[in-house]
Amino acid sequence: MPIAYYITHPQVRIDADVPVPGWRLSDVGRARAVAMLDQPWVGSIGRIVSSAERKAIETAEILAGRLHLAVEVRERTHENDRSATGFLPPPEFEAVARSVLRQAAREHPRLGTGYRCAGPDRQRGRSGAYDR
Repeated sequence: MPIAYYITHPQVRIDADVPVPGWRLSDVGRARAVAMLDQPWVGSIGRIVSSAERKAIETAEILAGRLHLAVEVRERTHENDRSATGFLPPPEFEAVARSVLRQAAREHPRLGTGYRCAGPDRQRGRSGAYDR
């Protein structure tokens, strides 16, 4: 049976002057993506699908380079659509995201309450979700 791995992009370089889909990996994010290549499951990957967001493509390209695979970009696989709000500073974005997830849990109880927003106040790996 095939296994699907969902790999989120690591830290990004936040730039309020660039639309969110155009944000790139930060140096820390790039280093973390490269470190992922040492994971034992990486060699079992036979296909790489990415959203069209720059940071996701950059992460997928790092993985694809090691495995000599092509990156298949799927437009509708993006994380979330931020076009309604545009750029929000990390603390404000996290507050909005928590509110949306709480509302979703109320409307759809089967989703549960296990959603968390990674950010400077929560640990994602060994460093915060945002570089400053």
